[in-house]
Amino acid sequence: MEADRQPAARVGEGSDLEGASAPDLPASDVENDLRDGVTSVEDGQASGRAKGAALYKKLPHGPHGMDRAAVARNQRVRVYGAMIESVARKGYAKTSVADVIGLAGVSRRAFYEHFDNKEACFIATHNIAARRTSQAMQHGWESERGWANRLHAACRAMLTDIERHPKSSHLVMVDVLGLGRKAYDCIRGYNVLFERSVVTGFVLSPDGAMCSPVAPRGIVGGVRHVLSGRIDTTRWKRIPGLTDELLDWIACCRTPAVERLAGIPQQPPLPREQFGGRPPRFLTGANKRVDAMRAIVDLTLEHGLQELTDPQIAHRAGMTTEAFHKQFRTKEQALLTVVEEFCAELRDVVTRAANRAESWSEGVRLGMAAYIDHIARHPSISRVAFVELYAAGSGAASHIGSAGEAFTGFLSETGATPQRAPSVATDALTGALWAVIGSSVASGRLRFLPATLDHLTFTVLAPYTGPRAAIEAIEEAAAKSGGRISGPKKGASADASAAQQVALPPADPGSPDADQEALEGLDESLPD
Repeated sequence: MEADRQPAARVGEGSDLEGASAPDLPASDVENDLRDGVTSVEDGQASGRAKGAALYKKLPHGPHGMDRAAVARNQRVRVYGAMIESVARKGYAKTSVADVIGLAGVSRRAFYEHFDNKEACFIATHNIAARRTSQAMQHGWESERGWANRLHAACRAMLTDIERHPKSSHLVMVDVLGLGRKAYDCIRGYNVLFERSVVTGFVLSPDGAMCSPVAPRGIVGGVRHVLSGRIDTTRWKRIPGLTDELLDWIACCRTPAVERLAGIPQQPPLPREQFGGRPPRFLTGANKRVDAMRAIVDLTLEHGLQELTDPQIAHRAGMTTEAFHKQFRTKEQALLTVVEEFCAELRDVVTRAANRAESWSEGVRLGMAAYIDHIARHPSISRVAFVELYAAGSGAASHIGSAGEAFTGFLSETGATPQRAPSVATDALTGALWAVIGSSVASGRLRFLPATLDHLTFTVLAPYTGPRAAIEAIEEAAAKSGGRISGPKKGASADASAAQQVALPPADPGSPDADQEALEGLDESLPD
């Protein structure tokens, strides 16, 4: 494996991800830009080219009618395509700078004039692929008239774009995990880009129906989770067919009645003395396995998993490296076991709380209250389960969303079936909970998570009972538990304050594109 020239800066280091901005992406028509890894062949081989051969023809030496800036843009676009193709063939970890420049037909010097290292190149490629899908949505919206028609066209255009470009879509949805901990920051930036579109679409609705303040973040997280679960299956080609189901689920988030949630007294922030006090039950035992798990949690939060060595973890746990390896083969396995144990404990907490209810809807609210309370009381473990698990790399793929499944698994156990969008609702809710709560975890705002109780409960109930019935069930449960029901509070509702955090201004679809000229006329240099 070829070593990169120098490490790249941490993406989003020290930033408040709750208010994260979308990545600085070139706003372009990237139809020619990515070309799905520069080839339409889905077996990883470039059409008409030997494996490993350059995918592009090199620019001719001497006069070729392109100025220095145009040449640079052309080179960047070729590198983007080469990165997609190499990762599709070999995966991120096994892709080297040599692989990329060989496929792109550019020199090593040209590569390093544009990117610090392989990681920086991958992130730039990830971002421009995200922009392509975002632009497909924009074009779909603009192709129709009437709000409902535009919404349908935008959603279908997004899904069609993803289905038509499986290599770059796989890079964005799955291969990004190869970045380790930095994958979270990439994914968060991607989500914010689409949250803007969701907010804009809701604002433009003619009926004025409100949505829950957590809805934009939850919708994007939910859709991403649904698609990620289908990317490596035979269902991938049927993704455009999910348009109606996904829109039906999204529609559950909108109802004029949602403003009535503002009349229910919010749960207060968790008292500081109860924040991060006692460890979760699975870490209270006295044996080597528990000692190793406590050590991996502490050291991961102090230094980051990627910086740790097995002997260092064993030393913190008070055991030999050999003894540590008897418990866990690798540090990644140890970290993911912590996630599994915490999620199992969450599932138990939810079930026990819900069993005290007299009705299914009341059980959902009681379960949600216990769920978010348990997460808020254990900020260190929650950060591992929602954020730091990305450091486990591609091995974390099966655990992404597991903390959300700790709640939606309870829903499945009850035997309840969603009335709306039944084929996607459970997966979408898993991703929605993961995105909303994970954002609070990453931003250090867990103490205030209980204030989202009724909005998250509404998000979960709406597909099962319908939006209006969900609001009525929450009001009834709140009244039964001593909550006072009153009219909406003007100017001071939770909806207004929370919506400010996600109501980002829409990206300007007409902004200039730094790579636009390089993309024009590129077709003739692509393999047939």
